[in-house]
Amino acid sequence: MIIFSSDRFGHHLTPPGHPERPERAEVLQRVASRWAARGHAVEEPVAATEADLGRVHTAAHIAAMRSALDAAVPTRRAAAPAAA
Repeated sequence: MIIFSSDRFGHHLTPPGHPERPERAEVLQRVASRWAARGHAVEEPVAATEADLGRVHTAAHIAAMRSALDAAVPTRRAAAPAAA
């Protein structure tokens, strides 16, 4: 089994009371560190490609999520790669 872990997980901001919070990421980071210390695989995650997303989501869902993200993060539009 491979665990995917990154220090970036703790920087994910969510509203108060949301189950995803920095403290949870810190616990998971400790679990990953212990896993690695026992000689098991821990890897840094990589961004999913359009093809990766298409394996588990419909094109309509991907487009809807991209649109929602663009609306939520206006500066993303200038930096985002064009849809394939």
